[in-house]
Amino acid sequence: MIAAIAISCSQQKKSPIEGAWQFVYSKTMIGDTLKSEFPGDYSGSDMKMWSKDHFVFVGLFKNDTTTRNNYGGGTYKLKGNRYEEYILYHANKVAVGKNVKMILELKNDTLFQTYPVDENGKIDSVSYYYIEKYVRLK
Repeated sequence: MIAAIAISCSQQKKSPIEGAWQFVYSKTMIGDTLKSEFPGDYSGSDMKMWSKDHFVFVGLFKNDTTTRNNYGGGTYKLKGNRYEEYILYHANKVAVGKNVKMILELKNDTLFQTYPVDENGKIDSVSYYYIEKYVRLK
C-alpha cells in the first residue's frame, strides 16, 4: 500500500528544457554564408518558455528605425535532440498551422536551436537556416 501511494505521488520526470530562457544570439545562414546576426544586424530581446508540452515566446526587435513585435506559441515534441513545434499562433500569420523540425543541443544552462531540419535532422544548406542560442533564466 505504501509503495502504491509513493509511486502515485511521484512526479513525472521534467523535461530539461522546461522553464524560461533568454534569447542571446542567432545567426541566419544560407549555405556557408552568414546573412544576419543578432546582436549586430538588429537589436532587441526575446524570451522563450516551455512547459510540459507547450511553448511560448515573446519579444521586440529593432532594425534601424523599424521595430517588430515577435511572439508565438504552440505545442512541441522532444525526443532526444529531435524537436518539433506545432505553431498555434505567431506574429507572422503565415507560420500558423506549420510544423517546424529542429535539432536542440543543451549544454548546462545554454540551449541551441537549429532549424529547419529534415526528417533525418539534416540542415538544408541550400535554403535559409537559423541557429539560435538561449540561456536559462534563474
